[in-house]
Amino acid sequence: MSMKAKLLLTVCCMSFSLIASAQVSGGEVTRKRTETKPQKVHSPKKQDDSQKNQIMEQDISVPEPQEEEIRINDENENIPQKIESVTRIVNFEDIIDDIYKEVYIIKAKRVYFEREGKTHELNGLLSKIDVGVGFVTNGSFVTARSNIQPWIYRDVFHDKWCNLLAEYVAAGFRVIIEYEAYSTRNLNPIRFKNTDFDLNSLEAYDIKDVVTISKDVLKNIKNMGVDVLYNNKTKSNFVAARCSESSINAVSMKLQDMEGLLSDMTNAKELNQTDKVKIAGYTQSANYLYLKNGIKVISCQISDRLRYYYTLQNMTEGQNFNGSPVFARDRKGEYKVVGVNVGIIDNKARMIPLHLVR
Repeated sequence: MSMKAKLLLTVCCMSFSLIASAQVSGGEVTRKRTETKPQKVHSPKKQDDSQKNQIMEQDISVPEPQEEEIRINDENENIPQKIESVTRIVNFEDIIDDIYKEVYIIKAKRVYFEREGKTHELNGLLSKIDVGVGFVTNGSFVTARSNIQPWIYRDVFHDKWCNLLAEYVAAGFRVIIEYEAYSTRNLNPIRFKNTDFDLNSLEAYDIKDVVTISKDVLKNIKNMGVDVLYNNKTKSNFVAARCSESSINAVSMKLQDMEGLLSDMTNAKELNQTDKVKIAGYTQSANYLYLKNGIKVISCQISDRLRYYYTLQNMTEGQNFNGSPVFARDRKGEYKVVGVNVGIIDNKARMIPLHLVR
């Protein structure tokens, strides 16, 4: 090949390299190219063949390839774009199956008393009566206090169950209730006692009231072999705790290997009047063997924010909602637990925000 032809070939290669580097493709990708350094070429002179060969060996050398990253930008890359956080709106109905795996209907399985180191069964009290609802969140079982210390709420619910237990408490007995809690997850219940909760610290915020003990209870106590001196002169000494405006109405206990529902403490603190919430409970006729048939969700809103609780507007459900979880949307549109429904106390439907649960 003549020197003129070689010179022409080198110039063409350099032109092709410049053209390739100037091309831009749509879309934003990263690719590799090989950069070729300019070759040193001598101008042709009259030389013999040996001199020509020597020049070709010394001056026209092939450089080592060098890799360089070239970012081919989209043609609109420099146009400012507004980036906003994506809000995912979740319908409560879409997650209801997952929610109710963690919402439990609570049944009293056994009631007995302790005094002076002896255990006494309460004959004639129905077993497995429904006492309310509880749920699992943040690795804890949460419920309304009325479900584990019903006698504290004897002036609220006005039923025989509460008053009967209050009489034994006033007579110096420790009431122990064994529970089974069932959800739609399976038929293996959570088993616990009311004494698994820190009851002593709860009663520090209650008031004490005198309790009238009936003749039937006094007779049953005597049959237990316990002497109680109860008469007109001494009856003022028989007292039991009762809930007050400052009482703690929602309680929790730690569980092992269970996390439960997602919660939002920040949202619980920041809820305002008119904020909408949903409460997940059960119908009065709910059967723990077929709980899916007893699911019931109530929609309502916050009507007032007080020191120890928030009030709920248009919430009239009873026992099978006491202790049920209260949900609100977070900033991303997802439903998370923000509190506990504790029922109607002093004619006010109340929820305890999650950060005030003991």
